[in-house]
Amino acid sequence: MKALIEHSLYRPTIVLAILSLVRLMTAVDFSVTQIVFVLAFRGTRYVLNAIIQRAHASLVVSSRTATKTAARATPTCAPR
Repeated sequence: MKALIEHSLYRPTIVLAILSLVRLMTAVDFSVTQIVFVLAFRGTRYVLNAIIQRAHASLVVSSRTATKTAARATPTCAPR
């Protein structure tokens, strides 16, 4: 068990997750219910932000495509 703990403590992802959880626990006075609500809210916020960013990126791409298509359709110089 001691070797497992020592091995885990040298992984930054595990240490940072533990420190983040400890910081959250001290911020909400060690209330498990509040911790669950905060983590659920943060997860929901992360998912919603990811959905909004993907939708925004697809709108930007579609507007660029529409602009390029419109530019090709209009002549750049008048015929003589």
